[in-house]
Amino acid sequence: MSKLTRFIVLTAGLLGPVVMIESMRATFLEQLPFSHPDELVLIKGAAQPGTLDFSDWFGASPAISGLTILTYGRATWSATGATRRIDVLTADHMTLSLLGLSTPLGRSFQRPDLRTGDTALISPALWRSEFSAGSPLGRRLLVNGRAHEVIGVAPEELLRLGRFDVVLPRSEGRFSGVPLGGGETFLTQVTLGRRSAGLSVADVQRDIERLQRLREKTDSHSTVSVMGLKEALTAPAGPVLTTLVLASGVLLMLAAVTIGMLAAMHAAERSHEFAIRGALGATERQIRLQAAQPWLTSMIPAASLALILALPLTRFTRTALPSLGEPTLASGAVLIGLLAVAFALSLVASLGTQLPILSGGRDLGIRLRDFRLTRLRLASILVAAQLSLSVGLFCGAAVAVRAFDDQFGRDIGFSTKGLQVFHVDLGEGRPREELSVAWARLAQEARAYGGSFASGLPWSPTAARSWVSNPLNRQGAFVGVTRVAPRFFELLGVPFADGSDPFSDRGTTTDVVVCQDLARQMSLRVGSVVELDEATLRVAGIVKPVDDIRQAPGVRTPRVFLSLGFGNPPASMTVLLPGSVADARLAKARTETALPWASISAPQPVLTEFAAVVRRQQLGARVLAGYALLAALMAGLGLHALLRRHVALRRAEVGLRLALGATRKQIDRDLLQPLMSPALIGIGAGALVGLQISRAVAALMPWARPLDPTIYAMSLLGGLGIAVLAVWPSLRFASRVEPAELLHVT
Repeated sequence: MSKLTRFIVLTAGLLGPVVMIESMRATFLEQLPFSHPDELVLIKGAAQPGTLDFSDWFGASPAISGLTILTYGRATWSATGATRRIDVLTADHMTLSLLGLSTPLGRSFQRPDLRTGDTALISPALWRSEFSAGSPLGRRLLVNGRAHEVIGVAPEELLRLGRFDVVLPRSEGRFSGVPLGGGETFLTQVTLGRRSAGLSVADVQRDIERLQRLREKTDSHSTVSVMGLKEALTAPAGPVLTTLVLASGVLLMLAAVTIGMLAAMHAAERSHEFAIRGALGATERQIRLQAAQPWLTSMIPAASLALILALPLTRFTRTALPSLGEPTLASGAVLIGLLAVAFALSLVASLGTQLPILSGGRDLGIRLRDFRLTRLRLASILVAAQLSLSVGLFCGAAVAVRAFDDQFGRDIGFSTKGLQVFHVDLGEGRPREELSVAWARLAQEARAYGGSFASGLPWSPTAARSWVSNPLNRQGAFVGVTRVAPRFFELLGVPFADGSDPFSDRGTTTDVVVCQDLARQMSLRVGSVVELDEATLRVAGIVKPVDDIRQAPGVRTPRVFLSLGFGNPPASMTVLLPGSVADARLAKARTETALPWASISAPQPVLTEFAAVVRRQQLGARVLAGYALLAALMAGLGLHALLRRHVALRRAEVGLRLALGATRKQIDRDLLQPLMSPALIGIGAGALVGLQISRAVAALMPWARPLDPTIYAMSLLGGLGIAVLAVWPSLRFASRVEPAELLHVT
């Protein structure tokens, strides 16, 4: 056995557990970098059927000693003649003080900043990349067409609550916030509070429910939930951690089996050397230490390399766990965990080296009482264990990859083929008349290149939510509201279940289109009247349901589609158009000419934006696939080394049989026969292991199918492929030399 094989197996066996231990340390042991983080609570939900004022909670609730609201979204940033989409956070003057943070440069927001809205903080990353770490104070940023003066740099710790490039002041006193980027806005909204001294999270929950019932004058159950900030940030990491724990556990067991098998074979190759040393007076302890020495000396460089490789892999994993900070692989918990795993693998290697010594123990003066396990039986068990573990992890990875591919291929109610998209932002605070003229001009341009535009796409997080109700039966619900222009449904291929598309030249601003699920829930049909934010509208069409791609298949977000002319014109829109990216660039140029003051992002395929929504699940699939590749590598190395040793011990027999006329196929079959049955049993058992991993994958990817027979068939074939690739070189080694040379060996 080569030193490289031993080094690769040790490194792979340590790599997976190190990543898993670091992720668990960051989730459960690391403290949030805020002042008194245990007192911070996250408040989720909304009043029904309206919004709560900021003062309703902060001023009237004795359970809350501080409150701030953060809204995350996307916007278009213009700088040096180029435009690009950036992540935007809106905050207020209490945000940093509530969290116990301060700006590393400049100052934070004050009350006047909330009223004017023309100031901004930038992220540390934007400070370093755009201003070369020089002073950005006083610089002007053009966000969504509106100028903002940089007054400071946001603290790095604020990124633990969510990614942002620019922090803008939010409107003072309102819960709902102001949309910044059309359909990409409201990716998430975070309402943070600080518990009053001596009160629990449950006390805060009860007090806010009381305020809600008083304000809404109802006895219905509150839709607001309160939880600790630490628990809220780490809850999304649960499915990812479950998958990591299972994958790392399988990888560790596979490494232990492989190391034990390789150690036993390496010791067997040195059995004559050990016998001579025993005859020359070496003690039993000295022989055993010498047998384990190659593994113990390889452990230190393997552990060092595992730590080095774990750093980029852990950072890659952190993109699926955004609330966690930078990895600290030198922390005490990680080092203790690494030492524990290294000790366990060293113990397995030491035990593996003892098996050949025990089998020849009488020559060394070692007493052997109940050791009856032959090498062939041991090899059979090891082969079965190797293949079952590797096939199980292979199966889980196949479920993850197939789930992500299915997400693009399944029928979700609309089409993404042949469509391009870019975003147009006219800037917050422009007069209504100016916005109306701009959108009318954009409508002319959209008709010229066969496109359309809307305030959101079907898979986008809701840009606005409103209470819609049926005045006849008083049934109502909070729904996502989307403004659309003509041809929107036609371009996306969303069919109508009843009625027709009213958003054309003959349509009116009082017409509305609703999803079929919402129509069934509220007993609506074409011609029905609905109330939306105190406005009376007529249902002109009912569209087929559109799945929410962030959820399991069949889960839909109830939506209401309004005309662009309804209410105040929005400041941002998403433009859809058919054709290639080159066609989209021409359309963007025409739009820039028609609307010179607008901020317009670079065009890209709709499928690209589609993938960005499920990026966390995609990363989870890639991480699991990486673990499966490591498992396949170790299983192949172990099986190859085992058969290589088995063949080497029978080379004289092979030479004799070849000389007597046996064919090479007969010899290959006889060499493989003792290992084929346990190999097939191990591959079959791998399906049971894969079932458990696949269920964990299904928790991470709601649309995954853990019981898909095609996946298990592919995984079983993959296990057979690993076995074939592992044994083929050994069989070639057995029959490559001529019979005369093989007979000369012994």
